[in-house]
Amino acid sequence: MSAFNIGQAGLAAQAKAIEVTSKNVANASTVGYKSSEYEFVDQYFKAADSSGNGAAVADLGSRRSSSQGALTSSGSALDLAIQGKGMFVLNSETNPDNGKTYYSRSGQFSVDKTGCVVNANGLYLTGYQANTTFSAATAVVGAIKLPPSNVGALGSTKASLDLNLDGRQSAPKQQITSDGDPVARAFRPGDTTSYSSSATFNAFDASGTTHAVTVYFKKVEAITVKNPDVVAGGTVTAQQYEVYMTADGATVRLNPAATFGLAQTDDASTAATAASEVLAKNADTAAAAALIKGRMYSASVLGRDAAAAALTTLSPVRAALVLGPELASATAAQAAATTALSTAQAATPIDTAAVKAKKAALDVSNADQAQWQAKVDAANAAILSEFQAGGYASTILPADDATATGLTTAQAALAAFDPANPGTDTLQSLTDTVNSAKAALAGAIVAAAGTGPTSTKIETDVNAFTDAQLQVNSSYAAKVAADTDALTTEASYAKSVVLSNIGTLQFVGGKLLQTLNLDSSGKPTIPTDYTLALNDKFGTQQFQVSIDMAKVGAFASQTVVHSASADGYASGQLSGITVDATGLLIGQYSNGHTMVGGQLMLANFQAPESLQEASANVFVETQGSGTAVIGTATTEAFGAIRSMQLESSNIDMADELVKLMVQQRNYQANSKSIQAADTLLTTAINLGR
Repeated sequence: MSAFNIGQAGLAAQAKAIEVTSKNVANASTVGYKSSEYEFVDQYFKAADSSGNGAAVADLGSRRSSSQGALTSSGSALDLAIQGKGMFVLNSETNPDNGKTYYSRSGQFSVDKTGCVVNANGLYLTGYQANTTFSAATAVVGAIKLPPSNVGALGSTKASLDLNLDGRQSAPKQQITSDGDPVARAFRPGDTTSYSSSATFNAFDASGTTHAVTVYFKKVEAITVKNPDVVAGGTVTAQQYEVYMTADGATVRLNPAATFGLAQTDDASTAATAASEVLAKNADTAAAAALIKGRMYSASVLGRDAAAAALTTLSPVRAALVLGPELASATAAQAAATTALSTAQAATPIDTAAVKAKKAALDVSNADQAQWQAKVDAANAAILSEFQAGGYASTILPADDATATGLTTAQAALAAFDPANPGTDTLQSLTDTVNSAKAALAGAIVAAAGTGPTSTKIETDVNAFTDAQLQVNSSYAAKVAADTDALTTEASYAKSVVLSNIGTLQFVGGKLLQTLNLDSSGKPTIPTDYTLALNDKFGTQQFQVSIDMAKVGAFASQTVVHSASADGYASGQLSGITVDATGLLIGQYSNGHTMVGGQLMLANFQAPESLQEASANVFVETQGSGTAVIGTATTEAFGAIRSMQLESSNIDMADELVKLMVQQRNYQANSKSIQAADTLLTTAINLGR
């Protein structure tokens, strides 16, 4: 090849290299653009010229780089970048079967008037279409389109609760009476001390109206159940929680058939709820009154005991004479109170705990009576000792007093009585004689004490004791009345909420017992869901939802509500879109609902650098690139989709400018070779002149 041809080939090659580099520089800001590099090679022509020197520069074209460009943030959810391998799939038609397919790394997309996602060239972003309910993507391929701009309401039919009830909790109890153990606390929606925990979720009716549903859990006494872990039998202790519900503030009650919970937002239901709340408040008031009356009774007993102690210390004999009649009076009052309690108990059905509280109150009264009896017995013993010693007969009464003589004679006759030879006197007659004498002596003692040096002090103590005993009797009667009222009022409220107990959950080792008894297919043998219905004031059903509680546990840890939700939703408008890492296009609606518009597909090639350019960053496959391998983001060899980001050009501007300068010098050098060849040719021509 002549020097002219070699120089010309060099100029042409350098010109193309400058063209490739200039193109790189021009597309430095083009999204997803991949830089190219011009390739040079020496080639020996098989058909060499006569000189045998056929070396020249051959044009092998440019080689495209596939390196990842930097990801930069943007403000549009439809600005997408691929982090890793893969290319977006585009098509000239919404139906890929009718159009031409293209591939690109540029993720600048927008929405056309039909709702389809397109690039700047109007090519449709292609992917897997959404199903008819827009809940997931299918295997059908087509243009990606936004989900509907509006979504209608959908009534709730299913709900689920996922929470842990603190198994360390104690059953809610209340001190109803002033005596006895606290009784089980009746459930009251407005009183957080009457239940253990609660969870709230929203349910929707067919019109999209939101209804607040609250599920309450109240721990009750444990129960013995069959051990689910022992095939041959055995028992185990199970914790129990009663389940209650409210819907739109109305207490949910079992329907007449007792198959599901029913609430109705009508006047009757509202009135029943209000009446129930009044009963609950009355029960609280009665319980508070019972406790106050009990404290008053305790205080009066302390006062009476103090007065009795002073009286007994001063004059045991005088105290015995006073305490005896008072004890008889207290005993009569107690008997009347016992009768009143028994009558109330028989008239009003009360649960076992309430009956236990009543009995405890009576036990306290019996113990009090026994305590007073012991005091009277002690005082009587002192009287008998004095009588037997003859102290009062010799000091208070004259020795020849008929009373003293009669007592002495009676005592002597009683002491001489021989049961084996009773004679004409019987033991009973002798005892009666002694008692008559003692009574006469008592009267004489009273008369003598009234004129003795301690008469004023004795009289003061007697008055103090008498007043204190009157207070005891009065406060005891008030306490008994308050306890009775508290018990009966609480029982009345308890009866009003019986039907609001929707069911009872049992837990063994913190796990729901129903989930531990499974059939051969692994499903619970006992249902774990509760059905709730809400009717309006006309009796028309608003919604009916089945609440699954299979994920409710009662482990020894803090109460935590992981989730409480129902399906269904109100009507809403499309308010935004997102594209997740897998390429799933999701629409967000003003009602909080989401819908799937489709899922982007990605393509990979065995030789992506051999793709043919259709524009700066859009390509078509060639025989050299191989057939596209189709898949979705984050699977196999495909990268992840990054929404609100764009892949920048992978151009290194400094490197490209240096290349441009070198290529310019190379071009000048090749032109010099042509000039040199021209000079040589001119010299040769001039040789003949």
